[in-house]
Amino acid sequence: IKVIYLIGTLDVGGAERQLVELVKGLDRTRFEPVVYTLGPPKGNVLAPEVKALDIPVKTLGMVPRDYPIFHPLAWIRITGNLLRLARMSRVFKMEQAQIFHGYLFWAYVFGGHAARVAGIPIIITSRRSLATSKVASWKSYHRWLEKWINRITDHVVTNSKAVLEDTIEQEHIPREQVSIIYNGAFQAHEPLTETERSEALQKWRRSPDEVLIVMVANLIRYKGHRYLLEALAALKSVNTQPFRLIMIGGDGNARAELEQQVQELGLEDDALFAGSIPRAQRLLPLFDISVLASLEEGFSNTVLESMGAGLPMIATAVGGNGEAVVEGETGFLVPARDADALRARLQRLMDDAELRKSMGAAGRGRVQREFSVEAMVQKTEALYSDLCMRKNI
Repeated sequence: IKVIYLIGTLDVGGAERQLVELVKGLDRTRFEPVVYTLGPPKGNVLAPEVKALDIPVKTLGMVPRDYPIFHPLAWIRITGNLLRLARMSRVFKMEQAQIFHGYLFWAYVFGGHAARVAGIPIIITSRRSLATSKVASWKSYHRWLEKWINRITDHVVTNSKAVLEDTIEQEHIPREQVSIIYNGAFQAHEPLTETERSEALQKWRRSPDEVLIVMVANLIRYKGHRYLLEALAALKSVNTQPFRLIMIGGDGNARAELEQQVQELGLEDDALFAGSIPRAQRLLPLFDISVLASLEEGFSNTVLESMGAGLPMIATAVGGNGEAVVEGETGFLVPARDADALRARLQRLMDDAELRKSMGAAGRGRVQREFSVEAMVQKTEALYSDLCMRKNI
């Protein structure tokens, strides 16, 4: 069974990592994967992992506009992108695949239509975030495009109960056409060398008794970094336990304002921007506490990877976070936008090393039992087989 996967890029990101782990884990005696990206090769940081297993990674070469709409170069790029979209169905037809699986909005909207025109019999799309988070900012044509692609979609895969229920409610998709396949918790297969460990700790930890806090999330406003920084500023004013926050993630629309906030709160030495780090999962065991302060989530890879690395997790009670974190057992759930609740939970964990240890162990066990990459792959394979049986493929 040949499966075409389409995603925007294979840059470092949650959906991108899940796709990479899926195609790497597929039973190659039953499935033949080929991965396409909408964007150019430049952004495909994770592509070498896929190519190393002789899985093709092909790019459609679409590029962002980068110019005002009235600029001549903008129209040259728009025209080029439209031409690439127009030939996508021809490219897909040459693959002679049985399944198309689109990840993220633009990939499954454009790719799903091209796959149907190409005669691919099974169209699968993925929902990896709450539909309600999109509705407020979307234009009418976004909603129209979603309805349009849903008419020709055979099945929708979600990554949490929260996303499933939200998708059904917002998009009015029949429940029998939607299923849940939880993200698999990717754990780096190569542990840190002693040299790498020493270098990282030397760079980040100022004293042996310092509590190291990590937040792995791109610097985007909805990830809620600002509330974590407010919580840390409050902690600093009353806490005697030394701590440091390391923010791992690529630049986004919040970088400049977060840098300014750090200065205004006097956290220049206490909150560091580490940037995007490929295979950041390898670094997680160096930390004492992991935090995710998001205002919205589908089902967070950061939460699973942190718990899998044995860290107690403080996460906002949004989206699927409550399906991963067991309150009081593997970590704590706090309301979104509540810096005081974050401060209180951080204080409790910072003051109790034994609690950090017990929650970390419970989280690691939960991930191993419930959220393995192997389980994610097996459930996806079962879905593919079931859909093929229904269509006599």
